[in-house]
Amino acid sequence: MVPQHVTLYLQYASDADIIMVAMRSTARHSLTPDELAMVGDRLYTDMAMAKSIGALGVLVLTGEATADEAAACPNPPNLIVDDLTAFGRLLNKEWMRNHG
Repeated sequence: MVPQHVTLYLQYASDADIIMVAMRSTARHSLTPDELAMVGDRLYTDMAMAKSIGALGVLVLTGEATADEAAACPNPPNLIVDDLTAFGRLLNKEWMRNHG
């Protein structure tokens, strides 16, 4: 669970600040960017941050961006899902494939 003060910080931070938080978190937990996914609904913030740190960009179509906008994006997300339920199913399927 993410502490509320961190969530509030991320809501109000600039893109540069969010990138710094993401990079510090990866170092603290011994993760590399290629082990992370940024899940969001905005191409110009969420997916741009994923690209900038080298993480997997997962666009959820329940928010701001549309599939057409994603297709026209010069740096499209790595994965596009209809909603978080669909993303959860994909994660579960992949986990079962590797551990089941």
